[in-house]
Amino acid sequence: MTETDAPRDAERPLRVLVVDDHAINRRAIQVILQAFDCELTMAEDGLAALKACESGVFDVIFMDVRMPELDGRETTRRLRSGHGPNVATPVIAVTADTAPEDIAACLDAGMNHFVAKPLTPAVLLAALSEVLGAADEADINAQAVA
Repeated sequence: MTETDAPRDAERPLRVLVVDDHAINRRAIQVILQAFDCELTMAEDGLAALKACESGVFDVIFMDVRMPELDGRETTRRLRSGHGPNVATPVIAVTADTAPEDIAACLDAGMNHFVAKPLTPAVLLAALSEVLGAADEADINAQAVA
């Protein structure tokens, strides 16, 4: 069993990679998650995200869909086709494009879930609960109430 296959130890912080070419959007996710026990890594584009994924192990990745050079869908495709420690890490698409065909394209690229911009704490936490499963959901909900 690899580190990414092992269940997350509730004693360690949730490791989150936030990928967005706009600093304000990265900051919005940071502000929402700062109340939780999270270890955040920020990346300003798909290339930086792939580099971060080579050297770090994440529990979840928030991925902007529209970015210059390497968009979120292609970044996710490359992540999924690799052999690194994050090949199976859940990826949540963060996008303003919510047409059914846009959502389908994200899922086809290997993303696990999507959230629409502008982000709200409730939507972000629901997405985390969805992709992380019941074990982490109880922990997230308990922290949200505290």
